[in-house]
Amino acid sequence: MTHIRLAAFDNDGTLHPAKGVWSYLQKPLGLWEGEGKSILMEHLEGDLPYTPMVERTIARWAGRHESEFLAVIRELPLRPHAIPLITGLQAAGVKCVVLSSGIHWWKQVWAEQYGIHFDRYLTNIVEVDEAGICTGKVRILATDDSPETGKGYGIRQWQTEWGITKEETFAFGDGGGDIPMLQQAGIAVCVDPSSDQVRVAAHSGELLSGDLAGLTQFWPELGTLVPGLTDTA
Repeated sequence: MTHIRLAAFDNDGTLHPAKGVWSYLQKPLGLWEGEGKSILMEHLEGDLPYTPMVERTIARWAGRHESEFLAVIRELPLRPHAIPLITGLQAAGVKCVVLSSGIHWWKQVWAEQYGIHFDRYLTNIVEVDEAGICTGKVRILATDDSPETGKGYGIRQWQTEWGITKEETFAFGDGGGDIPMLQQAGIAVCVDPSSDQVRVAAHSGELLSGDLAGLTQFWPELGTLVPGLTDTA
C-alpha cells in the first residue's frame, strides 16, 4: 500500500463524538431554544445556506465572552486514542490537518489542553474584541456553499503545497461536508456517518467502534507507524 504522508480529519463528530457544533455549543449557554434552534432548522430544511446560517447564529453571540464557549468545549471528551493517534502520526512525519466547518476555538483547546498543534487547521473564525467579547461577526473560511471554501478545495491546496498525492492521503469524517475531503483521499474512512452518501464517499470503510485505534483495520501500516496506539487511550 502507498505510504501515507497526509492525514486529514474533520473535528466535530469525528475526533470527538459530540455532533452538531451549533447545538452542543449553544445549549449549555441558553442560546439554543427558540431562535438558535430555528436558524439551524431553516438550514437543515434547505431554506438557508450554510454561510448565512453561521452568520445569523454568531450574530446572536454578540456580547458573550469567548471563555464561555471555550469552557463548554473543554468539557467534551475526545474519541478514545485520538491523542496518541495524532501525536504518533506527527512524530512519524505525517502531516496532520483539520478541516472543520465549525468554529476556531477547538484549535485553541487542542493546543492548550492537549498540547497538539496541527500542521494546518481550516475553520471559521469568530471575531472577538481585545477583551475577548464576541462582536457578532465571523470570518467564513470553511463551508460547502462555494467550491473555494469547501473541504475538497482545502485539502487539494495542501496536497499541492506539500507535493502529496491523493493516494498518499488519509481522510476521516462523518458528515456531508466531509464528502469532498473523503473523495480526495486514497484511504477514506467515516465514523457514525450522517448519511449513506457519506458511507459511499468513505470508500475504505466505516469505523463502528468509535475508538480511533480501530483505524488500523483500514490502514494496516498505522499500527507499525504509531507503536503502542492500542496500548493507551
